[in-house]
Amino acid sequence: MGRPGRNVHWLLGLLALACADPPASAPVEVASVEAPTPPPSAEATAAEPGAGGAAGEADAPATASDADVDPLTTPRPALPTDGHHVYPKTRFVWIRPQPNPEGWVGYLWLGGNAKLKSTEPVVGPGCPGPENNSLWYAIEPFGYVCVDGKDATLDPKDPELVRTLPYAPRLDSPWPHQYGESRGLQKYKQLPNRTEQRGREWDLPDHEAAVKQALASPEKAAEFDEKLKGVDLSIPTREPIELGSYPATLNEPRKRLFPLSTVAWSTEVNHDGTPFLLTADFMWAPKFRVAPYPKVTFKGLEVGKDIELDADGKLRIAFFRGEDRPQYKQGPEGFVQQSG
Repeated sequence: MGRPGRNVHWLLGLLALACADPPASAPVEVASVEAPTPPPSAEATAAEPGAGGAAGEADAPATASDADVDPLTTPRPALPTDGHHVYPKTRFVWIRPQPNPEGWVGYLWLGGNAKLKSTEPVVGPGCPGPENNSLWYAIEPFGYVCVDGKDATLDPKDPELVRTLPYAPRLDSPWPHQYGESRGLQKYKQLPNRTEQRGREWDLPDHEAAVKQALASPEKAAEFDEKLKGVDLSIPTREPIELGSYPATLNEPRKRLFPLSTVAWSTEVNHDGTPFLLTADFMWAPKFRVAPYPKVTFKGLEVGKDIELDADGKLRIAFFRGEDRPQYKQGPEGFVQQSG
């Protein structure tokens, strides 16, 4: 699966520019800039983990080869702190074509940042500041972001940003989160007690009984409950973490994931003996209701590193097709047409 540009993902096309209001549900990921994300995207959306081409140059984090970056062991690249960046604090911080709330050309996401074209705000409606002044800022390479302090900030030391950043997508890695398959689960905004779980998980007693048997005989887990097949039965040692306040828009509205849905998470904790996963949208999911996907570490060959160009600048590689493909060229009116 191809990856969008590391620093800026853009949704190109007139349909995107014509949108007057963002959809309520998560659209295709279109921008995430200079991040230290969806493989599959969070919570049963297609990756992950976004389609589109890079729309401009951006600074790449200085790390080892992407395929060598393990989010669990590799330190997160530091955010730029030169005073010329905007930092999203939630999902879908919309990038507008003009300094107003009409239409959108992309978005920023927690964990990323965008370089400012100017440190002075641009006049425009829909993003008032404390004295009703405009808080629209132009960013590179194109667009405007409302920096209201709630969903986006100019301060890399913003307390909410600092607390949530460790659990944001690792976009310096081809595996921004950990991923798995839901066996049918409920998601909680706060770590629940057993009474809360029992109220929402109708099969909790049977599930707990099967887990208890599986912990004693892991090789027979699927015999005790088919839904435990492939589930990681290890108990995390990390204590529950305090996330404090953060923008409510970090949480997706859905609180239930059907079986076979994709789950993305950043860390796991031991809550009174029950393991929970912190999902990509900062909700808590029972670990024993998720079967992790095998981690794919395959990578292609890097030109100039794994493959060298010849002295004449040509790449001596052959590509084979299973059948003939048509050729295309640009027509007189600028449209691409089949030519043979």
